[in-house]
Amino acid sequence: MRRPFFMMFLSIVMLLSSCGGSSDSSLSKRLEQSLNTFRDEESGAPRLTVPGAVVDVFSSSSSSHTTVPQGMANLETGEEIQEDAIFHLGSISKTFTAAWIMQLDQEGVLSIEDTISRFFSFPNGNNITIRELLSHTSGITSFTSMPEFLPWFAANPYPSPQDILTFMREHPRQSFDPGESYEYSNSNFYLLGLVGETVTGNTWSHEIRARFLDPYNLKS
Repeated sequence: MRRPFFMMFLSIVMLLSSCGGSSDSSLSKRLEQSLNTFRDEESGAPRLTVPGAVVDVFSSSSSSHTTVPQGMANLETGEEIQEDAIFHLGSISKTFTAAWIMQLDQEGVLSIEDTISRFFSFPNGNNITIRELLSHTSGITSFTSMPEFLPWFAANPYPSPQDILTFMREHPRQSFDPGESYEYSNSNFYLLGLVGETVTGNTWSHEIRARFLDPYNLKS
């Protein structure tokens, strides 16, 4: 069984009135150089390596676009990454989650002024609202940045949503009081997903597919 490796997907959408007279060939070379620089710099960052990346550049002056793949899709086999490589969705899921929660608010299923404790128990849950989760002003520290998380994840590589919730409950961290500041936190949107699942009785994936992917024919 092939072992998966972490890869980073760069989808750079550039609305260019012109490409400065550059041909697709010269643009590809410039993108290759930029990717080389990016991967060299990011590979020196703590806990982050970028074995493979794909860049798309779209131009408003034409219907075509330039795609540059670089690096490997598999470090064990040396398989090169391709233009149509499939990547994990990552934080693009936050956009879908926010739209889902706002729809539930419009439908009256929940209110963005509700607190977390309306849906399940959570440390300081009586003082943190859905609105604050959406705007990253809850003060809840991102569980992925906690030093305890990586050892825990190594021991629990396939956690369920409830496992992650249990981890957050057992490691309650507030970077600031709710509503007092701003900090990007994966915990906020993980909790929003759990809130949505609680009130609908469906999984996140079921709801996102039924509300957005299928109706708008989003296939890729």
